[in-house]
Amino acid sequence: MDASAPSLWIVSDGKAGHETLALGVAETLGLQPDVRRIRTDGLWAGLAPYGPPAPGSVGGGDAQFGPPWPSMVIAVGRCTMPYAAAIKRKARDETFVMALQNPVISPKNFDLVWAPEHDRLEGPNVISTITGPHRLSSKAIAAAAKDYAPQLKDLPQKKVAVLVGGPTRAFRFAEMEARLLCSQLDQLGPDIGFLITTSRRTPKEVTDVLSVWAKMRPCRFWTGEGPNPYLGYLGVSDAIVVTCDSVNMLGEAVSTGKPVYVFSPPARDEHKAEKFFRLQDAIAATGATRRLVGKLESWSYPPLDANRQIATAVRTRLSERGVKLPSY
Repeated sequence: MDASAPSLWIVSDGKAGHETLALGVAETLGLQPDVRRIRTDGLWAGLAPYGPPAPGSVGGGDAQFGPPWPSMVIAVGRCTMPYAAAIKRKARDETFVMALQNPVISPKNFDLVWAPEHDRLEGPNVISTITGPHRLSSKAIAAAAKDYAPQLKDLPQKKVAVLVGGPTRAFRFAEMEARLLCSQLDQLGPDIGFLITTSRRTPKEVTDVLSVWAKMRPCRFWTGEGPNPYLGYLGVSDAIVVTCDSVNMLGEAVSTGKPVYVFSPPARDEHKAEKFFRLQDAIAATGATRRLVGKLESWSYPPLDANRQIATAVRTRLSERGVKLPSY
């Protein structure tokens, strides 16, 4: 990108899931971001999102966030909100400041806020989509499928990708839930090749159950060793199974346009699980997903493209300021 192109800071709390959201927006806008991670321990983090940023972190000559100000800032995560709001106050109209997810503090502190629809956040500068932004593209998935398909000649023609998360404050996911998942995968039918991938949150007891199950069936099972086949799994699969605890994985799955089955382990906390249920209901209403029950079926729907919706809103507001972004 040339030196005259708009500049972008991503203010991050270091969480991979949060950075994925921000990087997805940046890449869709055609911008190369400068990712700046803040500390998420100590008093100042404890005061977030309401308190000020750490002293001297915003505005001074030696500050982590100071002049020359960028064209745009994207902040994501509770601990980053004081920094984003302070940048907005210091840089004024020189920098367009966007918050991702519900900032908890007033959206008036920012130029634009994106929040998922299930958060039910409203305001004149708030935009919402059913799913969130991500870093996948149809071209990348197709290329990965082409590269990965030769490695699967020994598997049945029908293939199902299985994206496994882990326990959260909202959902239980231990040995019993893993056994339930395996049982429901068996119900999909015979002659299916399963492509299973776990995540950083998947506990060992879940991985162990899945490993034993996979050894008795035509499978590929990736648990973090060697090159990540995630894109290849999505590309070659005929359908995708996602555990409902991961909003990001669910959003990525339905961006493919392929049939997506959702596995829902029992809720640990009904109140915390409520917004996940709202998300699942909203996605199901588009025709993208079904519950993981019964035989493998096929259906189609328009892929859910949150990236393009968010990028279009950002482009419109930046163009009003005379800021031109790279073409799609």
